Amino acid sequence: AIANHLKRPNSTFLVAEYKSQIIGFAQAYDHGPLVELARLYVLPHYQRKGVGSALLRKAAEFVPAGKKLSLNVHRDNDKARNFYEKHGFRNKKGLYHSQDNGRLIHLLEYDIGPKE
Repeated sequence: AIANHLKRPNSTFLVAEYKSQIIGFAQAYDHGPLVELARLYVLPHYQRKGVGSALLRKAAEFVPAGKKLSLNVHRDNDKARNFYEKHGFRNKKGLYHSQDNGRLIHLLEYDIGPKE
């Protein structure tokens, strides 16, 4: 399944390793005016240790200047929503229904701004 995601055009896939073990990953797709952070996952034992923050910062480096980095968070996932809001993401649409499964989700965006 990961191989298929790696073949997608305009895709970025990052991994975090510790002692030769993959402990987290992030995946983003460039969709024209915005870049979607489709996945960010860290093994539970390594959560709250800066791994997710490091992956998020690195993913943001691949976003061209002036674009927005966006992501979806399920309504009931307060832990994830708080994490992203702590890193500067803001809710842009309120709640809306996911096209995939009809669950209520938040659309969060982060404006990358100009690169130095």
